[in-house]
Amino acid sequence: MKAVLTICLFFCVTESVFSQAWVWEKSVNAYNNSIVTDRNDNIIILGQNGNATVISKFTKDGLMLWSNRLTKAAAFNAGGTVVTDKKGNIYAYTNGFDSINSQFTGIKSSGVTKFGPNGNLQWHTFYTVSTSELPIQIDDSDNLYIGSLGYFSVTPITLGSITITTGSGFRFMSLGSISSSGAARWVRAFAFTNIGGFSLLDANNMSLSGNTLYVTGYSTNLSLQLDNGINLTNNRCSSWLAAINCSTAQSKWGKAHSLIYYCSGLNCNCSLPAVNASYTSGKLMLINNLEGAFVFRPLDTIASFLTQGLSVIKPYYTIYDTAGNSIKGKVFEEQQATNPTRIISRNNFFFLQVQDSLIKIDTAFNRLWRITLPVYPLVVENIYAPPNSNDIVVTYRNYVAGGNYIAKMVDSAGVISGRTYADWNNDGVYTSADTALSNILITTNNSALRSISGNDSGRYFMYSAPGAYTLNANSPHPYYQFLPATHTATITQYTDTIRGKDFRLRPLFNFIDVAVNFSALDNARPGHIAHYKVTVKNFGPVATPIDVGLKLPPLTTYNTITGATVTVNAPDSITIAMGNVNPWQKNTALLFLNVSTSAVAGDKLRYYPRAYPYATDTLKYNNDDTLIQIVRASFDPNEKEVNANKQVVADTSKALVYTIHFQNTGTDTAFYVRIADTLSAKLNANSFNFIDASHTVTTEIKNNVLNFIFNPIALPDSTHNEPLSHGFVKFSIKPASPVNIADTIYNRSAIYFDFNSPVITNQAKTWFSNSPLPVLLKSFVAEKQTNYVLLKFVTGAEPGFKNFIIERSADGINFNAIGTIASMGDANTGRSYSFMDLSPKQGINFYRLKMVDIDGRFTYSWIVIVQFSDKDQQVVKVFPNPANDNLYINFSNTVPAIFSCRLLDAAGKTVWGNDINTATRNTVPINTAALAEGIYFVTVKNGEISYRQKIVIKH
Repeated sequence: MKAVLTICLFFCVTESVFSQAWVWEKSVNAYNNSIVTDRNDNIIILGQNGNATVISKFTKDGLMLWSNRLTKAAAFNAGGTVVTDKKGNIYAYTNGFDSINSQFTGIKSSGVTKFGPNGNLQWHTFYTVSTSELPIQIDDSDNLYIGSLGYFSVTPITLGSITITTGSGFRFMSLGSISSSGAARWVRAFAFTNIGGFSLLDANNMSLSGNTLYVTGYSTNLSLQLDNGINLTNNRCSSWLAAINCSTAQSKWGKAHSLIYYCSGLNCNCSLPAVNASYTSGKLMLINNLEGAFVFRPLDTIASFLTQGLSVIKPYYTIYDTAGNSIKGKVFEEQQATNPTRIISRNNFFFLQVQDSLIKIDTAFNRLWRITLPVYPLVVENIYAPPNSNDIVVTYRNYVAGGNYIAKMVDSAGVISGRTYADWNNDGVYTSADTALSNILITTNNSALRSISGNDSGRYFMYSAPGAYTLNANSPHPYYQFLPATHTATITQYTDTIRGKDFRLRPLFNFIDVAVNFSALDNARPGHIAHYKVTVKNFGPVATPIDVGLKLPPLTTYNTITGATVTVNAPDSITIAMGNVNPWQKNTALLFLNVSTSAVAGDKLRYYPRAYPYATDTLKYNNDDTLIQIVRASFDPNEKEVNANKQVVADTSKALVYTIHFQNTGTDTAFYVRIADTLSAKLNANSFNFIDASHTVTTEIKNNVLNFIFNPIALPDSTHNEPLSHGFVKFSIKPASPVNIADTIYNRSAIYFDFNSPVITNQAKTWFSNSPLPVLLKSFVAEKQTNYVLLKFVTGAEPGFKNFIIERSADGINFNAIGTIASMGDANTGRSYSFMDLSPKQGINFYRLKMVDIDGRFTYSWIVIVQFSDKDQQVVKVFPNPANDNLYINFSNTVPAIFSCRLLDAAGKTVWGNDINTATRNTVPINTAALAEGIYFVTVKNGEISYRQKIVIKH
């Protein structure tokens, strides 16, 4: 196979010229790379660049997140291996360095260096043996294991605070273990005795499974001496395998093969290239290359094999069980040239890289497929199989033209790919004059196979089983059409790659169509600045200047804006000039508004922005947007909203609009955020339409799960930068037909911040009726009187409405009915109602209206809040705030009573609780030294008092 690759600048995208299922390829600035992925499928590679080691992190789509250049100190070679832990930290085992990105570190010894997920240096542990390194390993408890070779028994080994001598032996192999904090756990040395004459030694690979390290290598005229009486006394050319207990550092067993090539007495002369081992499904596979005439020994465990010809190099593999018993040996029919044979494993499969081929076999040793890899001068250097995906990552080097590359392919799936774009010159070819379209849904005749075009030039990928497919692109606008209307593609085998299935968008005629979207970036709170994102988009085929008119609701005033220009027409009216917008492009601005101190929790801020030009706009429905925001005192920052709590069955063409808000309430920057939204079966996934997001986002759809991936995002935590700690994503989707009366669509989302457990949002709910909404509620307020609470509400229409049930709660969660008011009947001018709560609870009272239809169906109003008495503020004090190691609750003016006290984290989980009798003490200490930094809430309750206060813990 011929392979021609254009060398381009660092990290440019190159089109694949190979036949296998490559998803993408990128040039990189390092060779001899070690590869690993983290739990979020980011790719980390560590390799050599001259006298430096380069460690870089990429997204799974090949976008580089960061790169560190570790400059080598004198007399040290570049290179090393790398692993990651469950939190995304990175551990690099290298031969030493003295600076990172030209910043001097003073580190010169070989050892393990820990980097945070963003590449920042955490610590370095010294390891004095640096002749040659085995691949670093990490177990489920984040303990690390490293190994190396040394020469002569007098050489001491130092790992952190532990130093040992190597004992007897001409040469030695050392193994060591450290914890994730860098503390040394143990270090051991295993000796090799020189038999005589010319001798070779190498330990090539190390693999970890459970509590066992498997170490492999080869030797000539050497004997490997393990502990526990184990002595591998192969006095010829031997490949060997040793199993080591991870906890005790004691040998479990050892095995060796005598591979006789040419011997004169005890002196053998043979060439044994690298040995690799990999473990999966209770079996360990050892793979090696053999040259010339050889025979397996001992003959009773593995069938003998003899080949003639001194120039013949062939790979063989051997299978062991976990007790060290040989199961099977086989010589491959492929002839190997100069490159070492590699092996990797995942789940129940092995992947063998033999010369220019990658071969997949199962644990029954059946070959599943074989694909062709780049051949000289494009020589594969390393392959890696991420454990949580079907990807295979390959690095290779051009030894003639220069340059190093990383590529990703998909195992067990063919690839269908293309791009979506607006073809303005109608030439059928994507050029710089066209506009790439992202977030376009591509569907197929297989309802489970969908894809969404990404931000990388509108590209989409479908990973498909063998079969025939018809592809459609969902047009996002009624006055455009995609050409062609459909594509066909046939996957015949899992290694097929089909490219060029592009969909180009064309306007049906010239027209003007502009749109606006208005979104809240955080919650509106009394006396604070509220932040909003204004987005305008030009759907027309010609560039158009767009303005947005906005009437500010009561209780807000204009503060400032970034990304646009504002004209203040009146105290409550502004015009936002968003600039000239090109076809299918969007402009954004951040609007800052002051929320009045007289606002109270439960007040509604109503925004109705309009995009101009309006009179000449062809489609006016998207010129207007609506945002109704409830003023809140305390709130869950990670929530899901839906625009319609009730929908009419007959109107299934009307899409539901979901907004998912998230906030980083942790103690450090979040570099990765993923929102997983499992769609109800009652929603039509093929009607998905992306609307807006606070940050650059990649959207994926797998079966009925939407994934919104913000990677990278660099979202600051709320303690250090509260206004910028928020984010959101907004999309629409239509109900699936048929919809029945009383059907209810439930929807909630899981939000993942970096490597933490997901935050689960509230459940958004929409139910369906055969009649219009029973009541249009225009206003609902609660007013505090001398000794009662007055509730007032006004309706705009009440078709088919029965009554209001007034409900009250002390915690905003559990509500009880306290009264009922019957409907006065429908009226075009609306009706006014009032209700007096003559016995409100001391403390905070939450009120809502249950609005009941004549057919028994109902919906709820928004919640209004009244702090009826200030008594709780006087008797309960919580200090200091922020708290460090201790927090105190003080009851200064209370009569003896029992109070239920709780400390909750931001997710609402109780981290401390106690019932306090103020007859015996009036100050309660809470030890917060062991709690993570962040936002917490103190709640104090009894029969009369309900108190809640936000606390920040900062060490």
